[in-house]
Amino acid sequence: SNPHADGVDETIRTALSAESNRVVARAAALVAQQEWDQFDEELCTAYARFFEDPVKTDPGCEAKTKICEALRLAGHHDGDFFLAGIRYRQFESAYSREIDTAAELRAGCGFALIQLNDPRVMRALVDLLGDAEKTARASAARAITHARGEAAELLLRLKIQLGDAEPEVLGECFAGMLRMNVRDGIACVAEFLDHSNEDVQCDAALALADTRDAAAFAPLRRKAEQRLSRDFERALLMSSGLLGTPEAVDYLLEVITAADEGAAIVAVRAQKHCRDVRSFGERMLQAVNATNNRLISQACAAAFPELCAP
Repeated sequence: SNPHADGVDETIRTALSAESNRVVARAAALVAQQEWDQFDEELCTAYARFFEDPVKTDPGCEAKTKICEALRLAGHHDGDFFLAGIRYRQFESAYSREIDTAAELRAGCGFALIQLNDPRVMRALVDLLGDAEKTARASAARAITHARGEAAELLLRLKIQLGDAEPEVLGECFAGMLRMNVRDGIACVAEFLDHSNEDVQCDAALALADTRDAAAFAPLRRKAEQRLSRDFERALLMSSGLLGTPEAVDYLLEVITAADEGAAIVAVRAQKHCRDVRSFGERMLQAVNATNNRLISQACAAAFPELCAP
């Protein structure tokens, strides 16, 4: 409750030497939260200790993962340390099969190598992007985005074209490429609005919306007007709200006054995400009132109480 109280440093050092991996993980998490840099030696000592019979001493890689994060935030500058971590795997039995519990540790080490600007980082991240665990692959995409540069952009573009069994991995690649090159990225990501997997379609829509770029609206509207599944339609309308461009707002107002009650309610709620409600609030109220629909009016009052108050 008071990380600056007398005796805290000694308490942390005692906790980092504990036998319990959970106690060490909690202490390391506090070090990371405060970004303290005075526990480097104790953290490294504890980290090495949990490689001795690791499945027994550190199940779930809990302590090693938190220690890695604490060292990263403390500015630990040993690239070899993090390079070893990005290659580490820890297989444990769960539900009659073996799982690798070190994926989050590998991901954290990838970010650390980016932070250090280690010359070996891109090679390591390429391997991580092909990791067997989706958590590691998704984190690799985020780390590659932080690396920036043409090589990083091309690597994400290649991964997008090759595909991935997990939509969330592609979603991270979509977001990363659009952050690095929004102009060329919009056309590439928009193609995935037609993907066979609806989760991938939704991730593509959200990534396009996050650009806040006017060019992203046309593919979103094109897909929305195809009237596919209700869930995907909802995702497209919410994405239009997140995009928040004048064209997107105009489209949502059109949806409100159309005959589809369910879509109209989603369109009202979607506008909650727009940046400047005041610029279109009066028009939205007029559209809602024109429907003469109690449920649409209730949705508007719930989403925008400041506009609907008597």
